[in-house]
Order: sequence, then structure tokens, then C-alpha cells
Amino acid sequence: MKWLKRVLRGKQRAAAPTREMRVPATTAPVLQRTIHPSISDRGKARFFHGRTEQRHEFAKMLAGAGQDPEAGTTFLVQGAPGAGKTALLHQMALDAGAEWTVVHIRPQTLESTAAMAQALGKAYIASRQEAIRANAQIATMDLAKILAGTQTVTGVLQEGVGPREKILLVLDEAQHLAEPSSPEAAISIRDTLNDITNGGTERHVALLLGGLGHTESALSERGLSRLRNKCCFTIGRFEHDATAAKIIRDWLTAGGCDPNHIKTWTDIIAPAADNWPQHIIAGVAATLDHFHEKRDIPAPEAVQSVLWAMAEAKAVFYFARTHGLDTEDVAILGMAIGSCGPEALYDTRELLKILSVDERDERERDVLQKMQNKGVLSPRVIKQPDGAPSRRTLAFCVPIPSMERHLIMEALNYASRKPQAGQRLWHKIEDVVKERGGVSAERMRAQLQPLFDNATDAVTPPSTEHVSRGLRKSNDPLGR
Repeated sequence: MKWLKRVLRGKQRAAAPTREMRVPATTAPVLQRTIHPSISDRGKARFFHGRTEQRHEFAKMLAGAGQDPEAGTTFLVQGAPGAGKTALLHQMALDAGAEWTVVHIRPQTLESTAAMAQALGKAYIASRQEAIRANAQIATMDLAKILAGTQTVTGVLQEGVGPREKILLVLDEAQHLAEPSSPEAAISIRDTLNDITNGGTERHVALLLGGLGHTESALSERGLSRLRNKCCFTIGRFEHDATAAKIIRDWLTAGGCDPNHIKTWTDIIAPAADNWPQHIIAGVAATLDHFHEKRDIPAPEAVQSVLWAMAEAKAVFYFARTHGLDTEDVAILGMAIGSCGPEALYDTRELLKILSVDERDERERDVLQKMQNKGVLSPRVIKQPDGAPSRRTLAFCVPIPSMERHLIMEALNYASRKPQAGQRLWHKIEDVVKERGGVSAERMRAQLQPLFDNATDAVTPPSTEHVSRGLRKSNDPLGR
């Protein structure tokens, strides 16, 4: 199908190699390595680069919190799955240095006094010992008796953190704070976060949160205090290609790759990873797996093996993002992306109209919330052209560029399975999408109508020839 080939051209760098890849003539012996470098796509990053703005602002906030216990000390990092939030939290905790005691907590920790006291551990017990001057007695008392005079989680922080002690609480998956276990727990979470954010603990307590892209709005809907300026960041792709290259080089060096081949492999992996942290790790893992079995020479068959392994890892990642969503909802979003173009922004009203075109039982706001929870859509604050800080609007986007291609393919596959249903959905969504400025009905029909004219071609994968041609064409409408 012409439209499908045009959309995919230039976007399949992670799926197949180009035949024109230049390969060094040098050879290298089989890598002698008995231990495969451990690569995790979740948790602390062994090699960390980038995110300098977020780390700089966090350091400024932490410095203020270290001087004034009433400064207000909550910092939020949010973003789509695979953006590297957890790795950034670990790095920020390291940046805090020895001056701060780092305590990792869970959302449930803010629900009860006992949970917070247990999280603080020795710091809490030591403070209580000093407070009541009964070291021998406190060691034998159970937790309920220790907490007898403490009615709130804020109270635990006030009593369990010494006047000179500095505690950094690190909480990942913070979006779950908006899902308390009970009404009483909801009140405890709200009050504790407000106290920490506004300096109500009267102690040097800082809170570092990480969560999905809708975390800030989810917490605000629960009545939680808004964060200070530059204390909330939404992260996504690395802004600079050099960041991905540095991470890849570090991993390949640690994996024993011949120094003469590192640049070639970096130039292969980096473009296919879309500057997305999760895909960078997948590419490095696929490359080191290949090294472990064979050689690190970037021969054509080796490049093909690595790129297809990366493509498979991407497919698994994106199917996990859309798993549990209605197939028609995914198809509708894919059609909207195909007609509106790459990296488009959608306002809330527009998305709700798009997602409600089929009038299914499930409310469109629930569908939008599910897509946010799964990381398919992510909110983004957009400044108006005049640059005024107060003139901001909230929009939504597909956070990962290559996920757009996956959603378009899902729409094509849906149309191939159910041509009549697909055509019906397209005709309903057409009237909504054409209201966008700069999008004409003629352009949309030219792009999408062939989908329904010849739907059986929708699931045909692109050939290597088309992929190679796409790699050379930098002005492709969906190219990165």
C-alpha cells in the first residue's frame, strides 16, 4: 500500500539494516569474557549521562532545604514508561551526597505512622531514645507503644528526625499516591505531602518523587499542594544525541568491545534508539548478547541481528503499553496520528471528541485516563508564543516518537481485520480531526483513504529495499 510505505519510510531504522552500511575491514578475536555485563532497564543506571537541568534545579532546592527546614522541599520527576525516571531518582540521591540520609519509601509509607517509623528505622529509634532518655527501655518496647504519642505521619517526621539531621525521602511510582487504600489514608497522604511541601515538618526533610506523566495532575485532583516553580519536570527523550552516544560507548567499553569498533557500533545503535533511554538499553543489551555468542566485528549479518533484536524489544515494549486498552480505542488514536502528522499535540477537548466518536459504553474520560496510566499519552504544558509564564495550556502527545508508528500499524492491522468497522471509525473521526488548524480534509483523505481501499496490504511488512531507501531520505514526514 502506497500510504503505508510512505509513512514507514525512514522510520524502520530499528527494524532492519541498510545494505549500504560501511563495515570496517579490521578483524577482532572472539571476545574472551566469562561474565556478561548486567544490564537493567529498571533501577539505578550504571552509566549515567544527561538530565543536567533537572539535576541542577534539584541541587538548588536541596541546598535551600538544608539551610531552612521551612523552605518547602518536594521535587517531582514525571514521564512516560522507559524515560529513565527511576535512574534519575537514584542519580539525584547520589548527588545529595553524605550530608543527606537517603530513605527509600513506598506510597503506602505516607498512609500510616507505623509505616513511616519503620522506613526511618534507626534514625527514628535513635531520635526517640534521645527524646525520652530511656535507651534500654525503648529497645524493648514494641512499635505501637513507641508511637503512642504520635498521631500523624508528620508527627513521626517531627519526632524521628533530629534538628540537625537531614533526611531525603525518595518515592517512586508516585502516581499511586492518588490511589489510597482508604479515605483515612487519603487524608494522611494529603496532609503529609502538604506539610513536607510547605515546610510544615519543621525539620530538614526533603521529598523526591518519580511517577508517570500525569502524576502532578493526579495529585492536584486529590487536593495536594502545588509544587514550587522549577520543582516539577516532565522528562522524555534525551535532548542531545551525544547523551545516547556516551551511554552506549560506556557500556560497550565495559562489555569488552574492541575500541576500534565502538564508534561504528555506537553509530548503528544510537539512531535506532530514538534517544529514548529504554531503547538505548535494549540496543546495548542486544549488542552485548551478540558479542557474547560471536564476535564484536560490525559485519552486515551482525548489524542485522542486533537491529532486529532491537526491533523485537521495541515491539514488546509497545504492546505492553497498549495491552488492556480496547482495540478500537487504539485504532482511533492511530488514525488520528496518521492524519495529524508526527509529534502532534492534542488538547483535552479534542482528544475527548476523538475517543468518543464510537459512543461505546466506556466513557471517553476513562479511556483517556487509561491511556495516560499506560504511558500511551502524556500531558505536556505548552507556553504560548508571547512567552508569558501565566499563559500556559495543557496538551497531550504520544511521548515516544517511534510509538506513533506502532499505533499507526495497529490502526492498519485493525482495518485489515475489520475493513467495514475501520472505515466507519475513519469517517467518524474525519470530521473531528479536520477541525484542527492546518489539517485539510483533502490531505487526510489522501493519506488514510487508501487504507480502506486495499486493507489486505495493511499487515505486509516493508521490504529491506524500502527500509534502505527510507534511511537515506531525511525529509520523510515521520522520519526522526
